[in-house]
Amino acid sequence: MKINFNNKAGWKVLSIAMLLGVFFTFNQCVVQQYDSVVTKINSDTEVDPYHSDPITNGETLPGGSGEFEETGSTEVARLITDVGVKDFEEIYVTFQILTGVNISNEGTLRNVYSDIVSQLPFDNSIKNFGTANQIAIIKLASEFCHSTFNKSVYYNIFFNNFNIGQTSNNAFSNNGKMMMIQDMINRFWGSNVQPINVEENAKTELNILIDDLLVGLNNSTTTTRTVAKGVCTSLLSSAPVTML
Repeated sequence: MKINFNNKAGWKVLSIAMLLGVFFTFNQCVVQQYDSVVTKINSDTEVDPYHSDPITNGETLPGGSGEFEETGSTEVARLITDVGVKDFEEIYVTFQILTGVNISNEGTLRNVYSDIVSQLPFDNSIKNFGTANQIAIIKLASEFCHSTFNKSVYYNIFFNNFNIGQTSNNAFSNNGKMMMIQDMINRFWGSNVQPINVEENAKTELNILIDDLLVGLNNSTTTTRTVAKGVCTSLLSSAPVTML
């Protein structure tokens, strides 16, 4: 399934990918730094004089210019958030490694990348990241997942536990849906890497996505691979893969 944003399935995959990004982002530790605040004492010890000797009586933040009293929004404005996103080349290489797709054999995929490369993040700054970047990432992930599950040389060795060769009724019966989801999470995010609540929320949303993608499709191995493309696209384009 290549992502088509003119149909319900395409928008569903887009919304799930963005939700996975929200789950991840709100569970990460954001490193905050004070500009010119940390003072080096020796090779092994660093202290923050702002916290060791808090300002009082209109004094200024140590290391500051002294022009303003460091309170409220002024203090917040001095903080730098240490968060980054992979740039266009890093995303391209990451997708190749995680899917196992040999890009030299995929002319269509290379052409898609060339067409949308200017829409992908051009640097690692999260401040420059926007919705257009996320949509381009999802489009590229869709092409990688389409290639992965269109050729047996890729999909036959993709999963550890899930049987991609079964018809959809058999593949997704019993614990089949969760088996596919867990295998993909382990492959793209790593096993037990993300906080448990992030994984559980992701599993819930992806389970719903599978049910939605199955609507109107026949019972076949092609359907099984089509659903796999949707789950693959959502996870491959998510923040745990694309953020630094």
